Parts: sequence; C-alpha cells; structure tokens
Amino acid sequence: MTKAEQILTVVSNLYSERNLEKNSAGSSAGNSAGRKDFSQDIIRAKLGLSHKMWHAGYSNTFQAMCINCGKGIALRKAYKNVFKRVCHGSYQLSDYGMTLLKTSS
Repeated sequence: MTKAEQILTVVSNLYSERNLEKNSAGSSAGNSAGRKDFSQDIIRAKLGLSHKMWHAGYSNTFQAMCINCGKGIALRKAYKNVFKRVCHGSYQLSDYGMTLLKTSS
C-alpha cells in the first residue's frame, strides 16, 4: 500500500468512526462527534508513526494530496486534491475526496 493509500485509509476510517459516534450520540448541542476536520498529527498517530518517520516521507505525500498546500511530491492524479486546508493545521476532505471515499468503499 502506498503512503497516499495509507493516509486515505486512515481518513476514511476517521470519517466512519465519527459518523458512527454521531449516529449513536444523537444530535445534541455541543456534540463534537462527526466533526469533519482532522490534523496531520491525528493521521500520524493512527498510522503509528514517529514524528521523524512522518516528516521523512508522509508529510510531503499529505501536502501533495491537498488542494491548497503547495506542491509536495508527484502523486497519481487520483490522489491529488483530496484534502483542503480549512485553517492552520486543520484539514477536511474536498468534494473530490468525499466522492473518492464513496466510490472506493
């Protein structure tokens, strides 16, 4: 599995977990379950990588998967523009990313 595939799998799992939490918790005010944003650090932790390993190769891959995060490294077109940065350190799936997850599951 490529680094891009690993990253996308973690994000897919995060969205699935949060949707399950949201459905079981109901729609109470102030409920943070189901939030759509995530950080690189959450992905790194879910992959079980040290900061050093993340920065050695995964960080560039993640950046290349983002719409508005610079160039990063060369990736297959299917893995480009999957995420969008919504504020410093916080990301969401782009519309394309949501479509990609729906078609791959």
